[in-house]
Amino acid sequence: MSQVFPRVICLTLPQQRERQTAVVREFDKVGLRDFEFYPGFSATSDAVRQAYAHNRVKRYPDCFRCAKRDCGNPDCNNVLIPSQVAVVLGFQAMLRSVASSAEPYAAICEDDIAFAVYAKDVLASEGFQDLLRSSGLLSDEPTLIRLGRPRIDDAFIAVDTARRAALRLTDEVVMSNSFFLANRAFARLAEQRLHQIDHTADVIIHHAMTMQARCYTLNLQLVGDHSNLGDVPSLIHPKPHHLTYLRATQGNASPKLIEEAERVRNHLKKAVSRPFGIAGSPRCGSHFVSAFLRRNLLDIGHEGLGKDGMCAWQLAVKAEDYPYVMERQAKSDFFLHFDRWLVYARNPVDAIPSLVVENRHAPLSYAFRREAIHKDCGVDLDEFTSPVERAARAYAHWYLLALQRRPEGVLRVESLLEDCRANIPGRPFETVEIPREESGAGKPYLGMVHPPQPLESGWMDRLSRETVDILRQVSERLGYEI
Repeated sequence: MSQVFPRVICLTLPQQRERQTAVVREFDKVGLRDFEFYPGFSATSDAVRQAYAHNRVKRYPDCFRCAKRDCGNPDCNNVLIPSQVAVVLGFQAMLRSVASSAEPYAAICEDDIAFAVYAKDVLASEGFQDLLRSSGLLSDEPTLIRLGRPRIDDAFIAVDTARRAALRLTDEVVMSNSFFLANRAFARLAEQRLHQIDHTADVIIHHAMTMQARCYTLNLQLVGDHSNLGDVPSLIHPKPHHLTYLRATQGNASPKLIEEAERVRNHLKKAVSRPFGIAGSPRCGSHFVSAFLRRNLLDIGHEGLGKDGMCAWQLAVKAEDYPYVMERQAKSDFFLHFDRWLVYARNPVDAIPSLVVENRHAPLSYAFRREAIHKDCGVDLDEFTSPVERAARAYAHWYLLALQRRPEGVLRVESLLEDCRANIPGRPFETVEIPREESGAGKPYLGMVHPPQPLESGWMDRLSRETVDILRQVSERLGYEI
């Protein structure tokens, strides 16, 4: 079989030993023994992070598939997630290797392929070799030949399917990342095109490239993939039919079934858009602000999504796992978009005593803010031995981060009605009573309330000049004088 494919490259992740073992068995079925594994990129790799950081990846909004903000399908994948970007980078690296190699073309595949029962006979046939010679694959013209399809039907497992079909190349566009042939000229073009990650790898290679190259599909499907069959888990989007397979083969108590069910439950692939994102600091009124807005018929969730938006101190920064946020959709900034940003605020003279308590009794809150402030501001809150100065710095730096969201206005709890009328036009805001249990006052920590102690007279005199300067600067931007 080596005379048919001068080079066979299989994209895999180094740790996927089971998939590698399975694909070796598939190669053996059709007599392919000269092949190589190409190590791809994990979703958490530096390469993927850099692709996002360098703006190579199309961001939501809008949907990269339909260009709409929301198509109404709750199961839609409308944002390119890290595992999809990793696949693009893997294929780009493989195509770069093909473009610079001595061989005229290569067979490129993924590690979950399944060959049709008739594939060996077809690949060894004179008719198939004639198609390759006449296709342009051996020329300098960019040429792609698709041998796989994602779906597997009954004909795929019928022994006499190949005898009933005359081999030919068609212009049909199918997604064939599972197995395709690409010559060096095509590899060069595709590698360059994949630098712009505005869709999934299969769509870019097998659809977008049709405008720049000769792209054919063998009329007879030779290759499918096991993840669509269900016997192998998808590494991009976990599929329920793999759960069905595990349940049938290993039983309801199998560790693999439990693990995969957890993947399905926790998997996110759709971003959501809301009109308002409202960020601020802990102990500065997020409960009160969201309750006030809800009673004025603006559905703003507190540390969760309402249909009109979300109010949470965590939103001051981007993060993959916001602490205390229980709603799965709202836990990661990656899957959230807000049309407008606002900041809620509380006078620092009142907020700092409450932050002293927060820093002492909410270690998860403190650790999250300390890490973000150190990363983005270069300031370590632990270096301030005075609880008041540490709280003052936490207040100032956290609001500096929130202000980087470029909010259109500030909602101060002391003048909330007036600020809402000024910054959210077109709504008849009225004075409303907020029950104490919804206001956030008297916040308990692990069931215990720790009342804040008022600041002592002359408290600012005991702060460093740097702390006073930054606190005054931030307070002024929020509309306070101290």
